Amino acid sequence: MNDVFGLGKITDALDGGHTITAAASKLSIKPRKLVEWLKYHRWMYQRGGELHAYQQQARAGRVVSKIVPLASDAGETFDHVYWCPLITPQGMAELAAAFGVEFEAAA
Repeated sequence: MNDVFGLGKITDALDGGHTITAAASKLSIKPRKLVEWLKYHRWMYQRGGELHAYQQQARAGRVVSKIVPLASDAGETFDHVYWCPLITPQGMAELAAAFGVEFEAAA
């Protein structure tokens, strides 16, 4: 079984970005509300059940989409590729302002 929560923590540590769940937690809102906001304001779109960053927002430095390969249970081959949308520190600052929340990016 794949550890989705562990994947999010690893991705946060490596890229400085925040998964949707981590970003929502830091903003003190539900992940569903954050996803709705991101889609409404055209930061991300949904295709085939997966969220993807709009290129314009990625160029602006607000969001990125990373490709994460998921290994089989045996850990030998990759069964699936997962798109992991991340909110950058700049995006988090803009979201904090939009939701009226104080947020300090880690230095």
